[in-house]
Amino acid sequence: MPSALVRSLAVLERIGYKGETAAEPSDEYDAYLELHVEQGSYLEENDKNVGIVTGIIGFTWGAITFHGEADHSGPTPMHYRHDALVAAADVITQIRRIPSMLGEHTVGTAGYIEAHPNSINTIPGEVTVTWGFRDPTDEVIEQAFDRVLREAKCAAEREGVDWEWEERMRAPSVEFSDRCITAVEQTAASRGYDGMRIVSGAGHDATHMTDLMDTGMVFAVSERGKSHSEEEYTSWDDCYAAADTLANAVLALAME
Repeated sequence: MPSALVRSLAVLERIGYKGETAAEPSDEYDAYLELHVEQGSYLEENDKNVGIVTGIIGFTWGAITFHGEADHSGPTPMHYRHDALVAAADVITQIRRIPSMLGEHTVGTAGYIEAHPNSINTIPGEVTVTWGFRDPTDEVIEQAFDRVLREAKCAAEREGVDWEWEERMRAPSVEFSDRCITAVEQTAASRGYDGMRIVSGAGHDATHMTDLMDTGMVFAVSERGKSHSEEEYTSWDDCYAAADTLANAVLALAME
């Protein structure tokens, strides 16, 4: 038993809160619904006020490091250079372009870059850049993964640098249960809301709940698609529409 759990149980026993009943449900879980802002602009663009989430995208995250030769940017002729940042820049450009070659909902981001020695008058000797690709289809994620590594290999060869890569995380796509999707969709319609089926472009707790029970989600409108910033905003009317849909969908599921 992990030491942290042993200590927790000891404290619960000391204060009189350690009971005899296991901390688990007496019956199997039935369903799980989650409410969240969309974090994108599809609902607003389509003039809808409730998102009926059908699933969650899969993704691959990773990093590529190029190893070139740091040298003085003045005296070193261009044909002598092995610039790690040039190779990385080529890959960053391709991360932007790869999604357009794959799927309608594929997205790609190079969100992080670290260059050494990071000096204005020194040719970069080592550069790390990350990739992030997301899509509702796992096969497309695998294609994006293969393509970015091919692009990195070509970029390294062009610039005469070494390279290495690591995939830091891979998450499969998730499909929600038809039962929960239908409950949310019918509830939104019965409450007079204009709903729209949508795939979540970000991960949520619901990703993990699908392993345990029927799962679904309700999205509220994110104005201008902004999230993870101070500009994130959802109106009270849109909050109410989504929350009202969630509450009544839960009631519908419970009364089946």
